Amino acid sequence: MSDLFAERLQAVHRDKGKALRRLARRELASENLPSCRADAEDIVQDALVIVLTNSDRTEIDSVYDYLCAVIRNRVRDLSRRKAVAPLDTTAPTA
Repeated sequence: MSDLFAERLQAVHRDKGKALRRLARRELASENLPSCRADAEDIVQDALVIVLTNSDRTEIDSVYDYLCAVIRNRVRDLSRRKAVAPLDTTAPTA
């Protein structure tokens, strides 16, 4: 990952962070995913990690558009798994 790309990503998150969270909330609501299954901020943070991870392998022209696509895909993935019960981290077997 280049420092220039990391700076671009930070700038997008700083300038468009609220819009990214709104997008995540809207996508979660459209998939009928309750907040106990996923939080908009968590979705955005996951998207940032994915973009950072893929930045060396993929040419990303518009960081904001790429982040939006990753957010939509993450919510879709969560929606596919909504029939699965959430992991109880307080259980002794966890």
